[in-house]
Amino acid sequence: METSTLFSKYFSILLISIVLTGCSTAGRKERLALRSHFASGNFNQSLEVLNEAKIYKDQDSKLLALMEKGLVHHAAGNYHQSVMALGDAKELADKLYTIRLSKKAAAAIANDSYDVFYGEKYERSMIHFYLALNHLLIYQKGSYEAYTPAKKDAKLIPEKKLSKDDLRREQMAARAEVMAWDSYLTTLRNERGGRSVFKNDLLSKVFGGYVHEMIGSLNDLNIALQLYKDAKKLLFRNYNGYKTFNSNSKKFKKDFSKLPGMGKNAVARKYVNKTSYSRSLISFLNYKILSMTQNIRPKDFKNMVSIHKPSVKTLKRLKKERKKYSNVAVVFQRGLIPLKVPQKHYYGLDKAMKSKNSSTAAMAAVGHFVLTTFAANKLGLIPPPRSYSPVGAAVGVQVASVAARHASISFELPKIKNTATRAKTILQVWGKNGKLVQSQVIPIINPMGDIAEEAVAENSATRYTRLGARLAAKHIVGIFAAYLTYKGLRSKNEFLAKSAALLQYTGTSKAIEASERADTRYWSTLPWDLRVLHLSLPVGQYKLKALVKEGANTKSYDLGALAVQKNKKQVVNFRSLN
Repeated sequence: METSTLFSKYFSILLISIVLTGCSTAGRKERLALRSHFASGNFNQSLEVLNEAKIYKDQDSKLLALMEKGLVHHAAGNYHQSVMALGDAKELADKLYTIRLSKKAAAAIANDSYDVFYGEKYERSMIHFYLALNHLLIYQKGSYEAYTPAKKDAKLIPEKKLSKDDLRREQMAARAEVMAWDSYLTTLRNERGGRSVFKNDLLSKVFGGYVHEMIGSLNDLNIALQLYKDAKKLLFRNYNGYKTFNSNSKKFKKDFSKLPGMGKNAVARKYVNKTSYSRSLISFLNYKILSMTQNIRPKDFKNMVSIHKPSVKTLKRLKKERKKYSNVAVVFQRGLIPLKVPQKHYYGLDKAMKSKNSSTAAMAAVGHFVLTTFAANKLGLIPPPRSYSPVGAAVGVQVASVAARHASISFELPKIKNTATRAKTILQVWGKNGKLVQSQVIPIINPMGDIAEEAVAENSATRYTRLGARLAAKHIVGIFAAYLTYKGLRSKNEFLAKSAALLQYTGTSKAIEASERADTRYWSTLPWDLRVLHLSLPVGQYKLKALVKEGANTKSYDLGALAVQKNKKQVVNFRSLN
């Protein structure tokens, strides 16, 4: 009778776990379907998933749906619809920010998978970038595309040609977005100062600088120059924490708190080992700083050359361009950001057993040593494998180590499945006569894989101890219940007692595991990395081509024709999906 009751209880728990697991995995499958369609360039199918899939209709994931929809429209060339979706995303993100702390406190009790999606800080930053870029692309296109709203019985809204006033508003909207972007980043810096985490965005300096150049007032040109100078400082002070730019990034992050007290040269010697991507970006920023300086502050030019120490190649380029401003910005968005996946972590039961919280007080009479021994010898709970690496260790994020050397439980936390960037992207500018006019490396500005990896590791490290302690308390209740079952049956049959206890605990642990899946929601259609190059080209007709070299493989991308006109600045935007 006791065994029959035990089996009934087990199967009830198992059924619940199956249902919960089904709910959790469905969201992941839908998100992978979106990513697959997007990677294949099937933007209509991507929008169908966003409009029909349950997870994207869920109010808790509304911000995610808006961000994904905005970027799908952007990639499809629907810049006006992208602005509408991302504008709503920005507004919602601002609202969510004001209630984040109270909501996150509540989430400490419930599963994060069912919490509101707030977006990572870098994702909110990218909303500003794409809004500013969209406004410039609408300005260049001169119209809003025709579209049919995603509503029942909606009618086609025809294409709208923009007036001169409309065009000016789009251009100024890009500038306003850059300013709002800077305001957001200022808030981040104030909140997160002193830590090697995402708190500033190099893209806001480089792309923002070009937007100010496009506006062209003396004030805007001076702002642009300062932004390029700030970009170079930011690369050294913060972006050396990313492996794309610094092969010694892990040590840089680990000792970050020590660096402000050291001189720049000492930091460079001990903590920085520049990669080819870092050198390319420094060369580009030197060019921008000196190009702007010789145009608006010619008296400072020699001093700036002395400070920034540009290469001979950069000086020759400046001389050849004869004090001309950049008139073309190439934005190359490469690939898809790495996957966000669940990763198994471990938390020791010994520490939790000794806790005197309400969930363990009832077991005090038995004793933590007895329960720990029972968990190890009868239920088979073992220490984590020797190969286990604590959350965040791969990118230098610190976390208190509480994984036991004895019996431990396991649970999921999210991670970005990032790998090192190895691609070199070269822009070729071909003249009308088929002659190669220029060939320049397009430098990486934002290594999105690195940035996302750091952000997710930071959050997982913060969550590790809290979640581990909470889940351990649940497991201890299950272990205690299994112990009582074992104790009650032991006198009749040792084997039956052990089997019944193990079966009971297995059901409990499966239910706990199913209800605590890692939250792997993220902006999955962002690029792997984002590259920007500025050019100064004479008036004329050109064709642009990008060569992406990765090892022995080279892929060629046709960026299209370019007509350079007098006193007109342009943006060439391209997204490679493979």
